[in-house]
Order: sequence, then C-alpha cells, then structure tokens
Amino acid sequence: FEGNTLTTVITVPQTPITQTIVVRVHRPMNLIQRRRELDGFAGNMMRLRQAYDTLNQTFPIAWSPDQLIDLMQTGDRLSYHPENVSAELMHFHTVLPQAIDKLHAMDATITPEDQRQLARKLGGNLEADRVQKKMEDYRAEVAIALAQLQDMSNESR
Repeated sequence: FEGNTLTTVITVPQTPITQTIVVRVHRPMNLIQRRRELDGFAGNMMRLRQAYDTLNQTFPIAWSPDQLIDLMQTGDRLSYHPENVSAELMHFHTVLPQAIDKLHAMDATITPEDQRQLARKLGGNLEADRVQKKMEDYRAEVAIALAQLQDMSNESR
C-alpha cells in the first residue's frame, strides 16, 4: 500500500502475457460508503510537500513547523499501517488547523530582533540588499505555503 497516493499494489507471480490473471478485490460496504473521506487526499499530500519545500527556503529565518511535518508524514504512516486510516484521517483534520495557525504566526511581522539576527547570520547589516531581499522572500514564501494549506482547509469542509 502506498499511503501518499492511497494506491494498493498487488503483486502477482510472473506469467506469460498470453495467460489471463484475474485479481478480485473485495471491500467491505462500510469502507465503500466512507470513500468520500479520501477524496483529494493524494493532492493534499502533494500540497503539503510543496508547502514544506517552500517554507524550508525561509531558512535561516524559520523552518517548517512541526505540525506541517506531522501532516506531511500522514501518507508514510498509512503506508506502514493502512489499517489505521480512520485514526490517521481524524488526526490529519485535527492538526491541519494547528498548522494553519502556525503559518499565520509566521506570517506576522518580523520583529526588529529577528531582523538583527538575520543580518548577523547573513554577515551584513539591516540595510544590506541581501538581508532585505531575504525578508521579502520570507514573507512571499510564507504566504504561498499558507495559501496551499488554506485551500486544503476549505476543501475538507
């Protein structure tokens, strides 16, 4: 089972292509009735990865918050334990608003102390073009990641 795409992989013995193989998959009715819970999941996993990659570009100012990393690992946990899909989805929908709140906090104005620390890390002063560009990039990257998560939040309602 591949948890990020919710794909079941069925391995069959090696056979000639002229031989017919029949694979029957039976799913309990209660799982079929809950199919809607999984709609959009693979796309959400892709958006989470994009948000993670985007936020990691904000270093050394910030990094992806733990809640985002937790969400991003949902597919991996499902790969190992697909039987936990209900608990994982419940956890996913609980942590998503927390991750969005963390991104809103990151989106808040960078404090003067944050700016001084960034200038020290980048080996310049606050007015240096490199420092100013990094702060502008930071705000844009956080806004992109926040938009990706907000879309997910709206779809899960």
